[in-house]
Amino acid sequence: MPAEVKVLYERHRTNGTRPSFDEIAKVLLSLVRLYSKVFIIIDALDECPTSNEARDRLLLEVFMLQTQAQVNLFATSRFIPEIMSHFEGCISKEIRAKDDDVLRYVNGRIPQLLRSRISKYLDLQNAIKREVVKAADGMYVYSL
Repeated sequence: MPAEVKVLYERHRTNGTRPSFDEIAKVLLSLVRLYSKVFIIIDALDECPTSNEARDRLLLEVFMLQTQAQVNLFATSRFIPEIMSHFEGCISKEIRAKDDDVLRYVNGRIPQLLRSRISKYLDLQNAIKREVVKAADGMYVYSL
C-alpha cells in the first residue's frame, strides 16, 4: 500500500473523520502517477448526487487527471443531457437490455415468487412480468 494512502487512512481513522474530496483527489493523482496506464471506471454516474455539484466536481477532477497522467475513463450512465455534455467528443456506446433478456431474467426468478401466494394466479404473474419489463426500460443489472 502506498505511503500516501496509509497516512491519509491513519489520520482519519484516528480522528474518526472522513477525508475531504481534495485530499482524496491529491492522493489519487499521486497514485495514478505511479503507473504507466490507469483505468478509472465510474458506474451509474446518473445516480451520483447532484446536490452541491458533486457529479460535476467528480467529472472535473477525473478529466483533470487525464491531462496530468495516463488515465483512461469508462463511465456508465442513463442518457441525461447534463451528463452527456461532459463527454462530447468522447467515444460512446449505447447499451440497452432487450425486453427478452429482462423477461428471461424475470422468468428465472419467478420460481421464488411461486412459493408465495401468487403461485396460483397466472394472470398476476404475467402482469408482474409485463410491468417489470416495462419499468426496466432497457436497464438491466445481472446479479447472482
